[in-house]
Amino acid sequence: MPEYQFEMLVDGSWVDITSDVRVKGGVTITRGYSERGGVLPEPGTLTIGDLRSPNGKYSPRNPRSEYYGRLGRNTPIRARVVGESPDNWLTLQGYPGAAAYTADHASLDITGDIDVRFDGAVWNRDFALVTKYLTTGNQRSWLLRLTSAGHLQFIWSPDGTFASQRSEVSSVPVPAAFGERFRVRATLDVNNGAGGHTVAFYVSDGDLAGTWTPLGITFTTTGTTSIYSSTADLYVVQNDPVLPAGRVYEVQVRSSIGGTIVARPDWRDSELGETSQVDTAGRTWLIGAGAVVDDPAARIVAEVSEWPPEWDTSGRDVSVALTASGILRRLGQGRKPLRSPIYRNLVHRNPVAWWTCEDGGTATRMSTAAPNGSPAVISDVTFETDPTLLGASGVAVLGPAGSIIGQASPHASTNSWTALWFARLTALPASTTRLMTITSTGTAHTWTLDLQSNGLLTISAIGTSGLSTVVLSTDDVNVSGSVAAVDEEWVAFTLLVFQNGGNVNWAVNFHAVGDGPQFFTSGTNSFAGQAGAFRSLRITVDSVLAATNPRVSHLFATNGDLPFVTFSFAEAASAHNGELAAERFLRLCGEQGVPAIVIGDPADSQPMGPQGTKRFLDLLGEVSEADGGFIVETRGNRSLSYRTGRSLYNQAPITLDYAAGEIMPPLRPVDDDALVANDVTVSRPAGASYRSVQETGPLNVQDPEDDPDGVGVYDVAAELILATDSQLQPAADWRRHGGTLDESRYPQVGVRLTGRAMASNPALAAAAAAADTGDLLRLTSLPEHLPPDEPELLVRGYVETLRPSRREITWNAAPGRLHRVGELGATTRLDTGGSETTADFDAGTDTSMTVQRASGTRRLWITTADRPQDFPFDIEVAGVRLTVTGITGSTDPQTLNVDAAPVNGITKTIPSGSRVTATDPWRLAR
Repeated sequence: MPEYQFEMLVDGSWVDITSDVRVKGGVTITRGYSERGGVLPEPGTLTIGDLRSPNGKYSPRNPRSEYYGRLGRNTPIRARVVGESPDNWLTLQGYPGAAAYTADHASLDITGDIDVRFDGAVWNRDFALVTKYLTTGNQRSWLLRLTSAGHLQFIWSPDGTFASQRSEVSSVPVPAAFGERFRVRATLDVNNGAGGHTVAFYVSDGDLAGTWTPLGITFTTTGTTSIYSSTADLYVVQNDPVLPAGRVYEVQVRSSIGGTIVARPDWRDSELGETSQVDTAGRTWLIGAGAVVDDPAARIVAEVSEWPPEWDTSGRDVSVALTASGILRRLGQGRKPLRSPIYRNLVHRNPVAWWTCEDGGTATRMSTAAPNGSPAVISDVTFETDPTLLGASGVAVLGPAGSIIGQASPHASTNSWTALWFARLTALPASTTRLMTITSTGTAHTWTLDLQSNGLLTISAIGTSGLSTVVLSTDDVNVSGSVAAVDEEWVAFTLLVFQNGGNVNWAVNFHAVGDGPQFFTSGTNSFAGQAGAFRSLRITVDSVLAATNPRVSHLFATNGDLPFVTFSFAEAASAHNGELAAERFLRLCGEQGVPAIVIGDPADSQPMGPQGTKRFLDLLGEVSEADGGFIVETRGNRSLSYRTGRSLYNQAPITLDYAAGEIMPPLRPVDDDALVANDVTVSRPAGASYRSVQETGPLNVQDPEDDPDGVGVYDVAAELILATDSQLQPAADWRRHGGTLDESRYPQVGVRLTGRAMASNPALAAAAAAADTGDLLRLTSLPEHLPPDEPELLVRGYVETLRPSRREITWNAAPGRLHRVGELGATTRLDTGGSETTADFDAGTDTSMTVQRASGTRRLWITTADRPQDFPFDIEVAGVRLTVTGITGSTDPQTLNVDAAPVNGITKTIPSGSRVTATDPWRLAR
């Protein structure tokens, strides 16, 4: 019988409350999407119908309770099924940085033979698995990485430099599919006794101390070698440049081959929420921001938003009917739209002055976004939206007498500051004109920025006490063929001023918004003195500047330097246009402080269009819609997961046999039009649209009276946040494919994990329990009154019921065959698009069938002479599945030779004119 465990997080520690949970009162867990739910899933729930609360133990305001003052709104709680999975893991969330690391130590400074082992699973490739390798200061020792092709690569340097580093790559890839657990090993014998050195790679089906099988060939090279003793820390899983997504169970680093373990982080027995551990070698490991310990035994981790007490008439039996919810409930409470991408990029950069220029159209002042700041004083300034600056939700338009004067918040000088601003002119000025004046508390009390008619920007630093005017002319802002012109384009600028000994160094950097991450700098300049602190800025329009119709946005200043010359700044200014869907999901969650995980390769998700100013969850919904994936609350911790659309393709299904009792009754297939969509139009904001129509074939738009396959028009439209118009046709076709799948729906499928059939097949029971949103089911041996196929279903969500001697899961499912797509190099088939029999055919007796193309069909069936390697394959006609052993005829009609015995056992006379299709033809993926 299952052993249930319920725990509550109190004062940072998990407290076992299992003894107070009366399971006979019913425990229910819901997760994921409903059967036909929307873009976002419903928040998960944990419902405990009867939680004993003697003396008001679980009443947060009861001073008699041992938990008084320690319970409250959104107290975390989790339900576990103990013993279901022996290994916990460290989840890689797809964030920049390392999953875990430990400080350099003498025992890690291996210069001779080394043995590195890794146990994990990944959804993408091209990053370091284990590394003691730092490029700064030439502190390269070694690293073990997984290449983009799935091969292992071991790199080492004898002296810490890049020039001397050496490398070997396994001759074959790691034999593991995306998301599948693997155990790998690399060894370096620096002196093999024969005047050379040897690198070997291995894989194992057991644990890291088990038996190893060579992964390809062993590499033996003339000449001995060594490893540099660097000061680099030891890291587990680093992105370079891919953001890794997956799991880590254990890592071992051994001094000598098969020798002493000097590092062994092991997360298989870690606790949910653990942030550090001391391994068996005495090394202290810290978990990085890009990872979190996950507990596979957990069925849900939720938050208790209310504690409603109940009691019987005697007043002695006090209980709580508790419902806890996943984090989507809390995240969905906010109604406030997120601010603009530029704002979100700057908000955590410690502004001392900031006027966003995102005020409303009737605003009479320029609001400040800096803490303790003051509004800017303005004259002849209006506010409006500007679609040419996608990253801002507003800009300031300066009239002929326009002026903006802004003072910084009170702040201490750090002798280092940066001013940032966005500007756009409709033309270059007729003569030199002043764009901006900035003041500081430093030796140069005034900085002026003048734009010349030829596009040169002149910067002057003006001071007192004998400081001469320092003048710098930048490179031409109107750089031909690289950066767009300052006229008619938005340009982002920074003025950096910082102390360097007794000198003040300063430089101007800029890039044209929307032209990609191409940054230009004036170079660094200096003069004797103090940098001081930013104090104010002023823009005053004269007649020359007025003719350029100036606009500005996000006037900003901060102490220190800004990471301006980075992708993030360029991408924010363009509202992250072109950002991949999975990366947008991770970035949005990171900005909101929500732990997030990607299942699937982030690099294999759809490019998205500009990010708008919507609610957080609405923006996540745009990710799911654009990419075709699923957003779901992570089962083992309080984070969100995104399963990419392409990670759903061609999965190995969990097979459930109805005849063997593996499927819980009732099983109710439905034939209806709930999912039919045969006329699909997809558009994108401020872009084009594409219409995809099913004119012929199953569920087409024709009237049923005119075409037996027709159902009439079912038109749908969707606006997707896609990056380019070229993405519209695949997106529309994909939705039409899904809307014209001609098969029954199985909205709900249940299994009884404590039933006899599952008890006799522990592996299947474990797989069923682990199934989550996006996984694939296949139903076999269905009753004879149902269609004789094996339906494949995509799990959307589920309801799990726990009782004293019974545990059941009922999945919400959708048709899954849509995600069977063609793969280059694999045996996949296209249908002809329309073929029909030319004579009656007796299934079960006849072995020769004549067919011809239907009206409007161009493709013929392949022949045995053309592609003998493609035979045999299966076809379906009038509900009968037949195996084709050969085809002759290069024109209509063609002759199909088939086995007499139908594959699905259906025998009958098939009338002339019946439609012939390939069984499970593949579809073109998005």
